[in-house]
Amino acid sequence: MSELPDDFADSLSRVLDPRHREAAAEIIEAATMLDDVGLRHFLRLFATASATSGFARSRAARTACCWA
Repeated sequence: MSELPDDFADSLSRVLDPRHREAAAEIIEAATMLDDVGLRHFLRLFATASATSGFARSRAARTACCWA
């Protein structure tokens, strides 16, 4: 996949806690500066952290994260 889905931002906003949106935006912005290897590593760490926090158990989260 070379591009994110058109509804990526909407999908992500549905699963983010509104109190954490600003912090998430900063993390995503920083991740855009990574090379492919760094981004792949970041996404693996994020997926692991999300799975252990219960984030990945929600249907909306699985839908939003299917591009990873």
